Amino acid sequence: MKARLIVITLLAAAFLFAGCSQKEGADSEKISPDERQAIISVLQANIKAAENENLNGFMQTIHPDSPAFESTRSFMKKAFAEYDFNYEIVEANVLEVSGDVARVSYIQITRKKSGPDAISDNQVRGEHILKKADGRWKIYSTNAQQYTDLQS
Repeated sequence: MKARLIVITLLAAAFLFAGCSQKEGADSEKISPDERQAIISVLQANIKAAENENLNGFMQTIHPDSPAFESTRSFMKKAFAEYDFNYEIVEANVLEVSGDVARVSYIQITRKKSGPDAISDNQVRGEHILKKADGRWKIYSTNAQQYTDLQS
């Protein structure tokens, strides 16, 4: 189960924002539309690179100081070779921006098109932390808070 949660957490980071809907967070009045769009744009670039199995493009959306940077690169290289997924973001909220740190909550459905049985269709509820690197937003960490297997 721990291996499955690690896989799901990394996939959640990788495959955010395919057709997402945006909702206002509690502090949304403090987040400018331009800032919100900049955050959403990096997440959209992340999902586009993942769908195209473009490892270099994908890693450009990950913060270089992320503690999971190298493990994410290794995992995604393997995932691109073994799996093919469809993604749907049910909900995405930019909750807060404080200086160079942003919090985004999400609910994501991942459906496997092909690949080993280790991963089945699922829904993940979680939160991404983005940080700026060289003035651009990058995904720093992801916390999958709730995993639901949709095969049950």
